[in-house]
Amino acid sequence: MRRLLLFVGILALLAATAAIALGATGTVGPFTFASGVSGTTFECSIDNSAYKTCSSPYSPTLAAGAHTLRVQEKFVSTTGTPPPPPPSGNHCFSSPRACGYPDPSTGYVGASAACSSLASSGPVTASSQGQTITGLNIVGGVTVTASNVTFTNDCISANGGSRSGSRVVTIANGAAAPRIEHSTIYGSNSTSQSVEEALNNNYSQPGAVADHDYIYNCGECVHGPWKLTNSYVTSNANISGEHYEDIYCSDATFVAEHDVLINPHEQTANLFCDTRGGGGGAADNHITLTNSLLAGSGFSVYPDGNSSSVGSSTMTITGNRFARCLSTSVYNPASGGTSCANGPDSNGFFPKGGYFGIAAATYCSGANQVWTNNVWDDNGASVGC
Repeated sequence: MRRLLLFVGILALLAATAAIALGATGTVGPFTFASGVSGTTFECSIDNSAYKTCSSPYSPTLAAGAHTLRVQEKFVSTTGTPPPPPPSGNHCFSSPRACGYPDPSTGYVGASAACSSLASSGPVTASSQGQTITGLNIVGGVTVTASNVTFTNDCISANGGSRSGSRVVTIANGAAAPRIEHSTIYGSNSTSQSVEEALNNNYSQPGAVADHDYIYNCGECVHGPWKLTNSYVTSNANISGEHYEDIYCSDATFVAEHDVLINPHEQTANLFCDTRGGGGGAADNHITLTNSLLAGSGFSVYPDGNSSSVGSSTMTITGNRFARCLSTSVYNPASGGTSCANGPDSNGFFPKGGYFGIAAATYCSGANQVWTNNVWDDNGASVGC
């Protein structure tokens, strides 16, 4: 059975969402939109109604009043995952977009315009259920206290002072189904003003989605249970005494699909999920990581940290690419890690993918543990669990 996979794309003239003010019933537009991915079609939604097939240019007929038009790309897949990179797409690390991955250098992720061109705003508390906040350059961070809140086409930054526990976006207890899409989320710089957590869902609110986002200048960037799709994340902060992960969760369900996860540090992981906050015991995380590009870190994937057995955990890690540098490997007996003699290069950071290797704290042969079709980015050779 064919399954439609929908994910919002950066649009040429209509940047995912447009506010429409109409003095009387009539036709508005035309709105023009396009995609950088060949074969893409579109669906449109007016005022959060169900998406319906549409095409560019688009001129809807609307009643008098204020309206919001949203447009998303539509891909058709028979496999249940976004389209994979082309078979010839080796060496994707140096140019992810050339292989079909998210890439901020092309405007495919993050806000559609320069942050400085968006309307300036101080810190925001989103306290109205169902509200959409769009087109703002928010300095000072965001707190979401109501359910079904959407941020789209925003820049959201905070000066975390390079402190443990600092964050940019906080999802409060009771704020279910937040959605952060087509937004740029970052610490003010990668050093003294970096943040530990760019997206914080530590209250494990259900239905949290981050889609087509550009996330950087953070340490444990996407924190707690999320569905992270079509996004580019760089754990490039420098916070004394802290670990570095693009994704951190504990006792959680985390889905990462069609993302680029970059970590230039020698620790801890691109994806690290703990067991009872480090307390240990039987593993209980439910991890899906598919069709993504990973580079750097201590271990690329670390899905059941501090666990003692497979427990109730599930793992699906399939269709991913792991980048590695290609000059002569140099083992460091003091740390147990391995670097390239010439340092990071255009192929990756470390010769084993991560400084120590690809995977730790995995139960590859256990029940409900799937590791398939994962390859090295430079040559497409299989990567084992």
